[in-house]
Amino acid sequence: MAKATKSKAKVEPKAPGGWRNRIVGEGFEDADQLLANPRNWRVHPKAQQDALEGVLREVGWVQRVIVNQRTGFVLDGHARVAMAISRGEKVPVVYVDLSPEEEAIILATLDPLSAMAGTDQELLKDLVSNLSVQDSAIKALLETLSPPDLKTGLTDADAAPALPLPCHARRRPVAFRAARGTVRGLHSEGRH
Repeated sequence: MAKATKSKAKVEPKAPGGWRNRIVGEGFEDADQLLANPRNWRVHPKAQQDALEGVLREVGWVQRVIVNQRTGFVLDGHARVAMAISRGEKVPVVYVDLSPEEEAIILATLDPLSAMAGTDQELLKDLVSNLSVQDSAIKALLETLSPPDLKTGLTDADAAPALPLPCHARRRPVAFRAARGTVRGLHSEGRH
């Protein structure tokens, strides 16, 4: 694993009542220098690979691959690394400092924790209905996420188009605020 492009950051100790910062650096690596984790249990079907490649083609990198500095193994981003290898690309990485036992915990829980999130169908419908993508694999992925009345080719005479919010109903975004036991990303004040 090439170390020259990596920036070093001091591991922050645990603050009283806080979490430890395990991030120790970031940088760019040649994809073929990154090591697949032999304990990676995730399998990426062709449809997922196609959609991921489409997003990378249309948008580009928006998330770093996670690499454990101690073991050199990838913790998250195996599919992105494999695609980057086939294209001879450099990969944006974030380095963490974890023991092998901690690495196993993260490897076992990172994706399942994300999968536990619920869906606000109204927000998803609004988000998906306003997207314009060219890639057919991304469109196919969005079809699987869309509520039935948004699926391409399906019509529902009873489904009313979304109405714009009146000016007085618009609010400034509020970042990550808990409401009724949930945590959301940016949302409008008053929508709980």
